[in-house]
Parts: sequence; C-alpha cells; structure tokens
Amino acid sequence: MTEFSSFGAGTNSPATFHAILELLRRECKLSPETEITIEGNPTVTVNKQAKGQSIETGKLRGFKEIGINRVSLGIQALNNSDLKAMGRDHSFEDGLRSLEAINLLFDNTTFDMIFGRPNQRLLSWENELKLALPFAKNHMSIYQLMIEPGTPLYKLQKKGLLPLPSQETMEDMYYTTIDIMAKHGFDHYEVSSFGRNEVVGSHNLSYWRGVDYIGIGPGAHGRAVLPAAGYRKCRTYRTLSPEHWLQSCEEVGHGLRKYEEMTLAECAKELVVLGLRTKLGVSLSQARALYSPLDDLLDFKVLASYAENGFITGSLSGTSHIAPTEKGLAVIDSILSDILKF
Repeated sequence: MTEFSSFGAGTNSPATFHAILELLRRECKLSPETEITIEGNPTVTVNKQAKGQSIETGKLRGFKEIGINRVSLGIQALNNSDLKAMGRDHSFEDGLRSLEAINLLFDNTTFDMIFGRPNQRLLSWENELKLALPFAKNHMSIYQLMIEPGTPLYKLQKKGLLPLPSQETMEDMYYTTIDIMAKHGFDHYEVSSFGRNEVVGSHNLSYWRGVDYIGIGPGAHGRAVLPAAGYRKCRTYRTLSPEHWLQSCEEVGHGLRKYEEMTLAECAKELVVLGLRTKLGVSLSQARALYSPLDDLLDFKVLASYAENGFITGSLSGTSHIAPTEKGLAVIDSILSDILKF
C-alpha cells in the first residue's frame, strides 16, 4: 500500500505537525519510507532575519526534525510584476532564496511554475525556466495558467482587460518546456509533472492510480471506502471554514461536511481519466474489474483510432494496459472527451 502524508504549511508550527504525525504513526503504523510532504509558499522559508538566520528557515529545520522528508513550494513565477498580478506575497528573490534553503535541508524537493501569464512571451518564459532549473533537484511541476472564477485575474478577463498569450504562443511554451526539461534529464511523466532519476511524487501518483486517500483539514477532499456507506467508495468533503471545522471536530469528533457514494461506473471512469493523465497509463483489466462491460463506458473504436495515429500505446484487447504517448499527453483532455461515453 502506498503511504504518504501532505500538509499545508500555513502559519502552523512544527509542534502542531509533530502531534499529528505522532497520532498517525501510532494509529496507522507508518513505515519509515512514508513520503511526508509539507507544501507552502516561499514566505514559509524566507521571512524576517534574526541573528543572521531566517526565522522561517529555523522553522524548516523544525519540520525536518519531526520527520517531514519532502518540501513542495509554490514558486509560480520568477517575475515580480507577474507575482503581484497573481496576488502572491513573495518576490522572485524570495523564491530563489527559498529554493536554496529547502535544497540545503532536504533531499526530496519540488516546486511549481506557471506559464501562459498575461503579456508573457515565449523568450521570457524560456529565460525564466532556465533561471529556475539550477534550483531543481529531481522534480518540478509546471502548469498552464488557469483563470479561476472570483479571482482578480478572472474579473479582468471578464472585462476584456487580460492580454493572455495567443493559443499558438501557449502551444509553443508547452512544447518548449518539454524540450528544455528533457535536455536537463527530466521525464515528462504526467501532464504537469517532470521527474529526474526516476523520481515521481508519491503524493500525486496515488491520486492518479486510484488509491484511497483521506482529506482531514478544513476544505479537504478525499476518496475513501467508508463504513458508514456500507464500505463503498465515497467522495468526502470537509467543512471549508477553519472555525466551523474546528467547532465540528469538538462537537461531533470530525469535520466531515458530507460524503457522496460513488458508483462502480464512476470509480472506473475516474481510474481511466486520472490514469491517462500519466505516461504510466491505466490497466483496462483493473477498470473492467470495477465496471463491466467496459464498452458501456469507453468508445473503443475511437480509442483504436487514437492508438493507430500514435496518441495511445498498448493493445485494446484482453487484460491490456494503455498509456498516452507524448503526443497524446499534449491533447489528453480532448482524447478523454472523445472516448468517454458519459
């Protein structure tokens, strides 16, 4: 069984996480190989200076001492005007200092970058990526900018005031990213993830393989088999507000807001959708074990056409395993839309 834990750093102290980890070790019997990640922004690692050492870097040492063995930072950009536009609290100088700090303390590190930002040009993205790469150990996540409803960027877009790069420029950025990462030894193993020296993030890989996971804190989502649902797999949703979540935990013993039972067809569909986002692919026999006949879920004629044209590898018969090629990974959303019947 894959074991991992992931924490949002926020303003919490190592002592808080230590108490949680001790409970997990006692109740879940975590193995020494368990990946334990702390996720945060550069302000978690670089902040006020005291006696020549960052106070927050001291906190990082505390995280390591309690057993945190992986750090993920939301760098996102190495351009101060873009960071400000995205509502980030750190500067690109903070980002680089943060990467230096985590790389000194931890062997397993990763960070996020985003391309396709307003007014961004291909050459500036290339230069930004090349500036970031010396700080990458064996993993990076690189996303295309998504405009989320309710954000300042969304409001500007609705007013027609957000000059995003053209679709052609976006595609050039995507393929340039893959080329640059490959030249530095990184395998593009998932739509937005790159690993070197066979390193992949156990945290995300478990999601893509359909492994159960439990979300605990405010607003956390999960996928798990629940006794209350007759030991069927469910989507779980925790109370969003920290105050209300804490109140619920104190009054009823948990912060679960609701859960939704998943049908076997939904489980199989999710397995296919998430599995085909990675070059590791998905086992059709595993999907059939969840839901049969699989023909009711997947259009195998369309899938065969994608395979014939080099977008998908693997046989479509028997207990086959299929996976997207690099060409297929670039258009995987379109492929999924075409092959899924519902």
